[in-house]
Amino acid sequence: MEQAEYTYDPATRHGRARREQIIEVATTLFHERGFHATGIDDIGAAAGITGPGIYRHFAGKDEILIAVLDRMWMALREAIDAAATMPPAEALDHLVRTHVRLAVYRKAEFTLLVEDLRFLPEDYRALAAQNRATYRGAWVDAITGCYDADRATAALLTGAVWRMSAGADDAMAASGLADEAIEAALVIASHAAIAAPSNG
Repeated sequence: MEQAEYTYDPATRHGRARREQIIEVATTLFHERGFHATGIDDIGAAAGITGPGIYRHFAGKDEILIAVLDRMWMALREAIDAAATMPPAEALDHLVRTHVRLAVYRKAEFTLLVEDLRFLPEDYRALAAQNRATYRGAWVDAITGCYDADRATAALLTGAVWRMSAGADDAMAASGLADEAIEAALVIASHAAIAAPSNG
């Protein structure tokens, strides 16, 4: 999947480590407080550096959020590439399990990808739409390879499964279940949501 190009590329191990630290703390703050409610000074304080020090690594808040979301695009790209080498049933299971793992174990990044794209510049939103279409296409290929479903139906089912995972954040927190149990339940529910209408 396509990713944004950055104006800064840290040449030293320390620079790369500091950049990763900024991304990590910003991910948490954006998720907990909201993108607009989080300032550069907040990110700097959480990272243990001055707010202006952030600008040695990123041009601004938008670029930090893009770096957060690009991590997710990389994970989805890996899932697509792996699925392309598998038979349809195996590919579908791989895509489902990857998607669920991201929703369960990387809740903050997953939620930001779903909810905060609207805050980014139009060119990045267009790139994100292209990436989403590529990802959806991999799901549609797998579903139509497994079931007697046309591509429009497969795309509809894909969207339904995605929305189920995206909307599970509050339910996960309230369930009291361990992450592993939540993961297993969402995988079962995802496969069932796809299989029931496809077999009908």
